[in-house]
Amino acid sequence: MTEFSTYTPWKSVKEQNLKAVSCEVSERKASNNRIFEKPLELLEKWKAMPGDVPHFKNIDPVKIGADMLPILFILDVIEQEDAAPDFKWRLFGTKNTQRYGIEATGYRLSKAMHLDASIAQSLRLARLVYHTHEPRFMETHFVKKAEIVYQASTIILPLSDDSGKVVRLFGCTDWH
Repeated sequence: MTEFSTYTPWKSVKEQNLKAVSCEVSERKASNNRIFEKPLELLEKWKAMPGDVPHFKNIDPVKIGADMLPILFILDVIEQEDAAPDFKWRLFGTKNTQRYGIEATGYRLSKAMHLDASIAQSLRLARLVYHTHEPRFMETHFVKKAEIVYQASTIILPLSDDSGKVVRLFGCTDWH
């Protein structure tokens, strides 16, 4: 990954050398946890799009909202003949870049998962979303000396092409 620095009042995960602890969360559990407000909002917008798996062309920044754009991500599906699919960041929102301390656009999840457990968990959940066509939620705690420094809530959603095949994933990671 490339180096990235920008002004932000928060120190990045990378700058603080934080450890990530991530787990999948059910939709029911997410709906009862205030940190999932933005991911649940994005879920409702995704559900309002046409089709069982909305077409990637239905991603409209105006409808998604300006407050959501800095925490969005879009992943291209990379099918591999003799292996599980991989994913490449097409978009990695500016707030995600600031919080992680890395610019991930253009990188594969499989090549970045050594950076922290949340990326490894994201890859696992992305593969589930790809195969099941169902949304997945993830909660991540970034810790130092057993204290939570940041929390992040994530949703991953499938997007289809003209034939109905899942070709992209998108979602958001909200930071607290």
